[in-house]
Amino acid sequence: MGCLRIYHVFGDVGEMKFEVKNRWTGEVAFTAEIDATDKTPTGKKLCLAVRWAMAAGIELVSLNLDGCVFEGIFKDSRFVDSSFEDSRFEDSRFVDSRFVDSS
Repeated sequence: MGCLRIYHVFGDVGEMKFEVKNRWTGEVAFTAEIDATDKTPTGKKLCLAVRWAMAAGIELVSLNLDGCVFEGIFKDSRFVDSSFEDSRFEDSRFVDSRFVDSS
């Protein structure tokens, strides 16, 4: 995906690769390049990975986003057949977004 990177705004960070998996097969759906550390909570890494995928034009289909901590504004996002168990949405806003067959 070239030089596309999404930045984490908390503390010291470094570029890392973070895998987001398919909710049904457990296989890697995509690998995002995000600025985070091993100490960054997984839920925040998931949020950064979702932003990275949206910016890269990756379809958000059948993803395991359990425990994701969504923060900020998500515009024109479309989540299809994805899981969000124990995810947090209170610090986020979805504008012109859709959740299709997701749980």
